[in-house]
Amino acid sequence: MDGDIQRNCDSLVKTLPLASDMNESKGNMSAMKAMLSYYHSLFANKRDLADSEYYYAIPIVLSHNPPLSRFEYFINP
Repeated sequence: MDGDIQRNCDSLVKTLPLASDMNESKGNMSAMKAMLSYYHSLFANKRDLADSEYYYAIPIVLSHNPPLSRFEYFINP
């Protein structure tokens, strides 16, 4: 199941423009997979994870990235 979770993480993140930082970071992708694998291990019936559960993991992983500099812009003026 870990392989399925990794593949689902990889394919999901590629489709989200705001999560592009995650796609370029092996650490972030590994953290997302580890968190979801652990979460999945808690289920008694070992059901597949819903898409929404993958989406919930993204802000948690991104919240542990270094903060943006005060002098950087999201969009160049």
